[in-house]
Order: sequence, then structure tokens, then C-alpha cells
Amino acid sequence: SLGGRCKTCVIATVSPSIMSVDESLSTLQYAQAAVGIKNMVQANSMVKVNVDGVQRPSTANPGSNGACAQDWAELEIKMKYLEAQAEEAAAALARKHSEVQSLNERAEVAEAKIVTEGKRADEAEKAL
Repeated sequence: SLGGRCKTCVIATVSPSIMSVDESLSTLQYAQAAVGIKNMVQANSMVKVNVDGVQRPSTANPGSNGACAQDWAELEIKMKYLEAQAEEAAAALARKHSEVQSLNERAEVAEAKIVTEGKRADEAEKAL
């Protein structure tokens, strides 16, 4: 359902297929009707979290849009920071993965050399 005390985003997905014209038209009509719905966003919690993670009492009254907008902006900044950290962690993981692959390949080459040298040593021992 649309409405309530939250932000809502509607994504209408349509198909270019001629077989889904009715469904696509219905989706577009619903999306057009949904655009007219306006929500009054209010904070549900009495405790808010700062960007640094420290909890503080809520200063957002249901009628004060400035405080809600500030809280929203702080959450967006925190989200961007966490996304950057996730990207850095993914890059570090990719580097470690390539290092492990390289070490595994080197280990396989070394094991192959050991096996061939062992065979040569056995042949040399038999020859004596």
C-alpha cells in the first residue's frame, strides 16, 4: 500500500513486447495515479542517530520539516560514507583474492617440480 509514514518510490517496469501491451498500459496507469499520492513523513522514533553513531533525543516534531530534512541529510551522508567503505572493502577483497590465486598457482608449479624431481631421483637411483 502507498501512504503512511515513510518515503515511497514507485518504479513502473514495462515490456516492449506486443504480447504485454495490456499489462504495460495497466502499469503505467497505476504509476500515473500513484504520482498524485502525497505522504506526510514523520519520525517514528524518539531517538535519532548522528552521523558519528551517537544517539541523541529527537528534536524533530511532526510539524517541523527543517529538523526532518536535516536528519534525512545526515542519514544520506552516513549512507554515502558506508557505501564508500563497502567499495574499499570490496576492492581489498578482490586484491586478496588475486593474491591467493597467484599463491595457489605458484604452489601447484612447485608441487609439479617436486614430483618431477622425485621421479628423476628415483630413476637415477634405479640406474645406480
